[in-house]
Amino acid sequence: MSTYKKFNSQDVYVSTYTAKKNWTVSGSQYSDYGVVNLPGYSGSGVYTVSARNLHKNYDRRLVYESVRHLYYSSFTDGEMLTSSSFENFLQSSYNISGSRDLSDIVSVYSLPRDTYGTAIQPDSFQIKPDSDTEEYVVAGYANGVVENVGFLYGSGIAWRSGAGSTRGRRRKPRIPGYQETIVDDGEGNLFLKNKYSDEPNKDKVGNIIYSHGQIILANDSVARYYNNYINGEVKWKSTHPIYTYNFHCKLKEGEFTHTLNPSAISGSNGDIAENVAGEEFSPYITTVGLYNDANELIAIAKTGQPIPISRDSDMTIVAKIDL
Repeated sequence: MSTYKKFNSQDVYVSTYTAKKNWTVSGSQYSDYGVVNLPGYSGSGVYTVSARNLHKNYDRRLVYESVRHLYYSSFTDGEMLTSSSFENFLQSSYNISGSRDLSDIVSVYSLPRDTYGTAIQPDSFQIKPDSDTEEYVVAGYANGVVENVGFLYGSGIAWRSGAGSTRGRRRKPRIPGYQETIVDDGEGNLFLKNKYSDEPNKDKVGNIIYSHGQIILANDSVARYYNNYINGEVKWKSTHPIYTYNFHCKLKEGEFTHTLNPSAISGSNGDIAENVAGEEFSPYITTVGLYNDANELIAIAKTGQPIPISRDSDMTIVAKIDL
């Protein structure tokens, strides 16, 4: 059986704390976790939908224009020159966050909301190639020829053909003095990581919008690298607020010292049984039910073990619900 008592306003309050979780997603796991890597390319003239611009059902130019409009439109030559009500989602009030550069090519990593919560934890993001030994097959080079085809990450990339074949294999480029790891600085900027130190170097390669789960590789060479050659292994830490509803169930001295359990009733007249009629008897609490104003049961709290109700002092039972 149960007994009811109404809460006072000071007996119920909400407390919060932020839960954090580490995530690591390799290129082969993107679809499992909902991570999307989108290339974006600038264009001239009036925008029109074109099938040749589609990548995984996303239009490359539309991706670029969306990124430019949302995060870079207030910047000219890297500096914010306009002050208006339009928000480019600066991630910090420090001066360094007031500089954003956008090349003609971007590589966007979009994380789903359920993997970053309210925001990516600043200073927790990094992206790097999946494996140090991966090779990528390309076509069109004569047997035995090693040809320098460009510069990515500041390092030349050579295509190497195998014996007796017109198809070549390219090993990922190495960066003298640096790993191929990109990290955020906690202020919304992405930098290459110094191989010999935990500190990033001064080569800025993009921006990260923590609250949107958007990673934008805006450096031309780096964006080409991640758009065309590899799927990066992405690591980040999500943040998610937990709201705890605290209910302080207060029992004053002498309250709830009688039981309504049917087993305590003796005979057809509803007399209290002798074994529970003495002054020393006190019931035990095992369950607390929480009801709304319409007397509808909305939650049940169970005690770890039966708790005897004290006859000599006040008691407070605290029930907590995490949402």
